[in-house]
Amino acid sequence: GHLARPNQQWRTFNPSQNVLAIFTGPHAYVSARWYNHLNVPTWNYIAVHVYGKPRLITAHDELYAMLKRLVDKYEAVAPPESRYRLENLPPDFVKKEMRGIVGIEIKIERLEAKAKLSQNRNAQDYDNIIAELEKSPGENARSLAAEMRGKRQKLFGEQA
Repeated sequence: GHLARPNQQWRTFNPSQNVLAIFTGPHAYVSARWYNHLNVPTWNYIAVHVYGKPRLITAHDELYAMLKRLVDKYEAVAPPESRYRLENLPPDFVKKEMRGIVGIEIKIERLEAKAKLSQNRNAQDYDNIIAELEKSPGENARSLAAEMRGKRQKLFGEQA
């Protein structure tokens, strides 16, 4: 990954000390109104914590290669003829833009994944939560509902 050079956080990285990078997935509020009994609201979420030693990447060729892999990965969803390609840009422009970032690589030493998806609820509560999340205008809530729906059979052994 990379950080904007003006973001002073990269200056605090010590290659002999672990850093923590947090990657959040979908998350959403779960209202107590969605239960048919007395309860409290909560928050459902998916997150991954990555711990490891940081390495700064400032050498032009290595940073360019990292950025190219990143852009190519995310542009792969576009039709080939319309994909954005770093190699099609003027080299001076790329060099100027790259001065504004610092590349970061984390050698992963520990990974912690957490999915709080109302696994502790009964099937009726679980289904109510999914139904309410699916009605939400928010993409996070709908994505969370899809994750929960995908885990339902494993949790309860029957189809909804």
